[in-house]
Amino acid sequence: MIALVSCAKRPAPVEAEDAGAMPSSSARVLDEVPRPTPGAKVTSVSGVVVESLSLPSYTYLNLDTGQEKVWAAVPRAEVPVGERVTVTRAVLMTAYRSAALGRDFDEVYFGVLAGAPSSGRDPHAGMSAAPSPSGAPVKVERASGPNAKTIEEIARAPKAHDGKPVAVRGVIVKLNRGIMGKTWLHLADGTGSASDKTNDLLVTTLLDSLPKVGDTVLVRGKVATDKDFGSGYKYAVLVEAEAIEPATR
Repeated sequence: MIALVSCAKRPAPVEAEDAGAMPSSSARVLDEVPRPTPGAKVTSVSGVVVESLSLPSYTYLNLDTGQEKVWAAVPRAEVPVGERVTVTRAVLMTAYRSAALGRDFDEVYFGVLAGAPSSGRDPHAGMSAAPSPSGAPVKVERASGPNAKTIEEIARAPKAHDGKPVAVRGVIVKLNRGIMGKTWLHLADGTGSASDKTNDLLVTTLLDSLPKVGDTVLVRGKVATDKDFGSGYKYAVLVEAEAIEPATR
């Protein structure tokens, strides 16, 4: 195992949001689940890029802050070595393994590049009737097992599902990466109604490798209600994913 980071000092928190506890890893997920330091706060880190490693979804940057070298991960971007950057809305992950890179990190700050278009987007912006990317109506077979739920079932009774594990099969109709150190995606399965917003399910995850919009997936995780991430990110119901697996309709 190669340790890629040695940190003597950490960037001071600039906001008061709590990163929250992360779910455990699960077999057959598309990548490992990062584990933030308990009680980690949203922060920012600046430095000169000394190394850059790109994946389809994320770019990992080794930054020289002038005091130490730290790793940060941001939504994929072309960042040349030697450029000074600031990573904002960053959440510290410790003992993190990227299966996609096949490398281990003592510490990584997951965030967004300052000035990046995605940094101020609302993960819900632009959501409507949740059609599939092809324009065809979404129709997905219900997941199987004791925790299987449809999107409408969760949306119509969020409090009854609060804190409980669920398994939901659906089509990804919207996906935003690197917001508040998370990836936000929306699922549709053909149940519910656009008129009362019961046809769309918000899912948050810290997986560093995910399928694309239009893919059918099986999401396993826990329902959370009245979730407040700070900075205006407050939602009545969502699923915090523990695993996201490829699936068929």
